[in-house]
Amino acid sequence: MKQKLLKSLLPAVMTAALCLAGCTRSESIANEKSDSELIAQLKSLNDELLMEAAPTRLTTRQYLEIASADLFGAYRGGKRGAQIGTAVGAFFGNPITGRAFGAALGGIGYGAFMSYQAVPDNEEAPSFEEIVGLYDDVCVYLNNELEEEEEGEEEDPTILMSPQTAGMVFAPDYLIEGIQLDQSAIRVGISHNLMLAGMQGRLSRTPTTRTRSPEEEEEAGAGDDVTMEDAITYSEDMVALLENRYHDTTEEECVSAMVMGLFDEVFQTYPANAYDVVFLINRYAEIVEASTELTSEEKEWIRMGLAVSLYSYNYWTNYYTN
Repeated sequence: MKQKLLKSLLPAVMTAALCLAGCTRSESIANEKSDSELIAQLKSLNDELLMEAAPTRLTTRQYLEIASADLFGAYRGGKRGAQIGTAVGAFFGNPITGRAFGAALGGIGYGAFMSYQAVPDNEEAPSFEEIVGLYDDVCVYLNNELEEEEEGEEEDPTILMSPQTAGMVFAPDYLIEGIQLDQSAIRVGISHNLMLAGMQGRLSRTPTTRTRSPEEEEEAGAGDDVTMEDAITYSEDMVALLENRYHDTTEEECVSAMVMGLFDEVFQTYPANAYDVVFLINRYAEIVEASTELTSEEKEWIRMGLAVSLYSYNYWTNYYTN
C-alpha cells in the first residue's frame, strides 16, 4: 500500500523508532554521566549564539513557537507510533517494519496535528479519519514523485496545489543545497508539510482511500486479508494518539532527547531568517555527527527532527508573510 514510500523513509523512521521506543546506551550516559561532553558542548554553543542574537521580532517568535510545537509533536508521535508499530508488528511476525511504519504515521501525523492546533486562527482539528486519508494520499503523491525520479516518466499528480502553497510545502533549493541532511530526512520534512497543507484545505486531492464503515472494519478484522499497516493504523492506541487522547506522563532523559531540547531552546530565539535556521541545523548536525555518545541510529533520528524544524519554519513563515 505504501511500500515504496516506506522504503524511501526507512533509514529515518527505522532509526527514529529505535530511539523513541527506548533510549539505548546513551540513556545510561544521561543518568550516570551528568557531565556529558556532547551536552556541555551544545550548551556552550547555545550560550554563544544567544549572546550574539538580536531580539527576536514578535511575529517571528510566533511562527517559531508554532514550529516548536510541531517539532515536539513529531518527537512524541514518533515515539508512541514506534511502540504501537512494534507491538502490532510482533503479532504479524515483523516488529521491525511495524515499528518503522508506526513511527512514520505517528511522527508525521501527530506532528502536523500539533502544529495545526498551535495556530489560533485554524478551524476545528481534523478527525482521525481525515488524518489517515490525507496520510494515504501524501504517500501516493510522494510515491509518484519517486517513480518519476527513477524512471524519468511523468504521471498525473494525485495532489494539486497553488504556487503559493507549493512555496509553503517545499523549502527552496538554495536552502536544501546547503544543508547537512540526507534525503530520507528531507522527505520526512516534505511529508510533514504536505500533511499541514492538507489539514488547512490547501490541497486539491484525488482520493486514494475512503474511510471504512464500522461494519466493514468488523468484516475486515474477521478475515485473513488484514494487513499489518491497517492493523497499526486502526489500532485503539493509534486512534487515541492521532485524536490527541494519549498523554505520556513520563519524561525521557536520554541524550538524544536532551539534544532536541537544547536545539529547541536556541531555535525559538536565535533565527532571524531561514539562513539562520540552516546555520543552526548544520552546527548541530556537525557536533552530533562527531559525537561518540550517540549511536548511529540516534544520530539519524536527530537529523530527521532537524529536517522537520526547517520545513515547519518554511511553512509558517510563508503562511504569515505571504
